[in-house]
Amino acid sequence: DAQESRGLGDVYKRQGINAEYGGGNPLHSNPQKDMNGNTFLLLVGCILYFSLADKVIPFQYPLFLQCDPRWKNDFMGGNNTATDTVCDQGCAMSSLSMALNGKKYTLNNQEINPGTLNQWLRTNNGYHCIDGDCDNLVLNAPERLSRAGDIIFLSEKEKPQPQWIRRWVDDLNPIAIAHVRNKTHFVLIEGYDTVDNSLFYVRDPYYNTDQYNYAEITDIITCLLYTSDAADEEDS
Repeated sequence: DAQESRGLGDVYKRQGINAEYGGGNPLHSNPQKDMNGNTFLLLVGCILYFSLADKVIPFQYPLFLQCDPRWKNDFMGGNNTATDTVCDQGCAMSSLSMALNGKKYTLNNQEINPGTLNQWLRTNNGYHCIDGDCDNLVLNAPERLSRAGDIIFLSEKEKPQPQWIRRWVDDLNPIAIAHVRNKTHFVLIEGYDTVDNSLFYVRDPYYNTDQYNYAEITDIITCLLYTSDAADEEDS
């Protein structure tokens, strides 16, 4: 969930303390009275402030794992059991499915997840081959998921400056799927850190982590996804 940053003044005001003049500031308090009720609550508030104020996630997307047993062995663009499955190659597609699901898109009134999205892509020319790898997303294929034209592929480009990524996160658009781990993996960016400006929070469909540093990002796939209540494309 989104974490709301509050200044210490707000914490003090909730306890009836005049922070401007330090009347009840715990830094000026009497040590012998530090464990009275008000001071205890104030200290708890300060701890919560410093532990939560750095993480900003305006909207939390669902987490789908590409190696989930429900779809891990499903073929993508190719048919090689060793290299062409969702578990092996489905990081970008799984990241996209999390974004689409979070924005309430569906397929035939069913939830979009790596299983349903992959099946749609397979039957709608959603993959193409590059240098023998046939599991690459056709990046504008998801536009055909919506008849309303509210899915718009923008680009796959070198990463912009961090402040632009933070702005995208705040605006909930465009969604950003980042290329990480020396261009071997994709993740969905969903948050950032206000203390460490180079840190971004993600939904990672494979690795057990929720964050990557700006330096670990090479390029980013961007796509406009406007929240849909009925983006229901028929399978063809």
